[in-house]
Amino acid sequence: MKQVNNICKVPFGFIEIFGNGDVYTCCPDYIYNGCIGNIFKQPFLDIINSERAMQIRKNSLENDYSMCNLDLCSPNTMPFADQLNSKYVDNINYNTVLEKVNVIKFSYDLDCQIRCKSCRDNTIRNSKEYIEELDDKARKYFLPIIKYTNKVCLIGSGDPLASKHTRNFIKMIVEEYPHIKFDLHTNGLLLNEKMLTELNIIDKLSVIQVSIHSATKETYNKIILDGNFDVLMDNLKYISNLKNENKIEKLHLNFVVSNANLGDAKEFVSLANKFNAKAYFWTVRNSGTEYSIKEANNDLKLFKIFKDEIFKCPPVYLNPHIFNIIDNYNFIEEYINNQINELYSQVDLLTNLINKIVNTLAWWIPVRKWRDNFRNKFFDNFIGGGVNNSFKFLYPLNFGLNFN
Repeated sequence: MKQVNNICKVPFGFIEIFGNGDVYTCCPDYIYNGCIGNIFKQPFLDIINSERAMQIRKNSLENDYSMCNLDLCSPNTMPFADQLNSKYVDNINYNTVLEKVNVIKFSYDLDCQIRCKSCRDNTIRNSKEYIEELDDKARKYFLPIIKYTNKVCLIGSGDPLASKHTRNFIKMIVEEYPHIKFDLHTNGLLLNEKMLTELNIIDKLSVIQVSIHSATKETYNKIILDGNFDVLMDNLKYISNLKNENKIEKLHLNFVVSNANLGDAKEFVSLANKFNAKAYFWTVRNSGTEYSIKEANNDLKLFKIFKDEIFKCPPVYLNPHIFNIIDNYNFIEEYINNQINELYSQVDLLTNLINKIVNTLAWWIPVRKWRDNFRNKFFDNFIGGGVNNSFKFLYPLNFGLNFN
């Protein structure tokens, strides 16, 4: 296991709640066995002080991250940790037993007006009946626990401004807890003055995360269906101005890297700089969509792009998978060897196929001496001394590798 000498603050100050009520101290993809309870079945304080929750915090205090997927996450580098680095957050309590958490993230509402191909195959909108059901659930289970936090993050599973239910939930929170601050995770298309004024949260914003996955309109339109790049740019300008006026703390722009948008990666850093934002790059994970499988990058492609100096600038964050690729050249040798072995297997198939064809043709020659002469002349004249010899360029010593 990779050695980490850093106490991760996330298990001490952050939880995420999902649609089935399960509560995690971190994103489920980043932590093994990370569920600490269920908000529909247990009291809040029992959940954050469950046996599993306390064990995760104990491990963190001991720098034991065997419960973490360190290929995807590393302590205090993910947005969750950045949300905790906030003037609106109380001091982190590094004890195994907690009385509150600093940020509660809700990831239960799938409603979104657009479709990012890396996220979903179909646009998901809530029915009137389901909105009412979610409103009731929020009043009963979610609203009462806001007293145990400083900030609410909305909403990792859909768009908080597009969803009528989540807008209703925001209004409930503002009315009941006027001091609470909000972190928004959004596609940015409704992130404008009119919407924020209607929700009465312009002076209650902390961290804004906007998923863009592109730096140009052309790429944006390939990845995000029913979006509007021009509207998004106008809204980012507005939000950037709020940040410059210290009305929001941080602006993150998110970019899930795939074959379809890899060419925009460098320009995306410039875009983030333009809006005084931090650029977050993530490798595409298999979400079950055709896009997430088809457009996943291999490590060599990622290496060739992200080894550029522009990605070493402070406003850039690379998820551990990308960082480990550019920081460790050993994977290249393994990658090339795998490619060579694959080519060798193709050569064997081709050799067998040619032999079969030549032998089939030779079968019709009545004299054995003539048959043998036909085979030898075929391989000498057309293949150049044998099928395998024609693929000498495959051997490792003849590889001229150039990653520039």
